[in-house]
Amino acid sequence: FWLNHRVDDMLLKSSASDFVELVLPVHSKDLEAFLNSSVEIQAESGCRIDLQLKLSGSAEQVQKAKDALDGVLCGEAVQDVFARQAGAEIIKNTSEEVREFINTHGEALEAEHKLKMTVVGSSLHVVANDPSNAAEAREKIEDALAHLTEVVSESVLLPGHFSAS
Repeated sequence: FWLNHRVDDMLLKSSASDFVELVLPVHSKDLEAFLNSSVEIQAESGCRIDLQLKLSGSAEQVQKAKDALDGVLCGEAVQDVFARQAGAEIIKNTSEEVREFINTHGEALEAEHKLKMTVVGSSLHVVANDPSNAAEAREKIEDALAHLTEVVSESVLLPGHFSAS
């Protein structure tokens, strides 16, 4: 699976006779399979699995990856994190109606407000042509989409012979 070595060769015994630590090198291509199975392995074995990541690269690359990991651990999509790092404003959890509206009217909105929009999953990435206007560009798009997310409620009085129960 993800091991190139025998597990017995990687056991690190502590001074306590009942405690054993095992350091497993997990290659990034195998990480998803490991993560998907680690909860079950912990539950069935009673062993705690601590995951440690080693990031390698230039200081800028490592910082970018660290920020992305922090975002993912806080529940953000990876694409949203990298888009935000590149200067995009993110409108999350867009509805199907909003995505259809963007697909239909996006080019006109982009030209009118001087920005670029990309639908990624349920998020909308908004990048202003002028990065100093990113927040303003997001607000303009939110205003343009407001009619799609607006909820209108009306109370209607029913005759007495209608019952709510």
